[in-house]
Amino acid sequence: RGTVTAEGKSWTADLDVVIKNIPVTLSSITISGPTTVEEKKTGNYTCLATMSDGSTKSVTPSWSIQSAGGLTGLAISASGVLTTVEVTANTVITLAATYSEGGVSMSATYNVTVTNVAPPAGVVTQALMPAGAGQSGIRKVFTR
Repeated sequence: RGTVTAEGKSWTADLDVVIKNIPVTLSSITISGPTTVEEKKTGNYTCLATMSDGSTKSVTPSWSIQSAGGLTGLAISASGVLTTVEVTANTVITLAATYSEGGVSMSATYNVTVTNVAPPAGVVTQALMPAGAGQSGIRKVFTR
């Protein structure tokens, strides 16, 4: 109810207001973390949910490796820790996260390059070559 008074006269009006409870729903998710991880190392990934009211919150999604780039043995834990394997060349993999809340499910993907790390200069590597007839194994030594 409101009243307006002007030049000695008053006017009163009533206005009904209806307050509706509009639920906040999941709008999208995004993955954050390093875009490169060295071979045989780990990388930590997180997931952020954006809600219909614009608010954001950290969430724990279901993690998976959508594309392993031909690598075997890669793993990502339930807490978002990626464990890489040895690679012979830089290799792009794709992580995936899926999160559901209030009947709404969202997915996101994230590309990560697993980088090949060359041995440091001066490292000696050895290879045992197969022996020919009447010979013992021949050892070749390579220095970088």
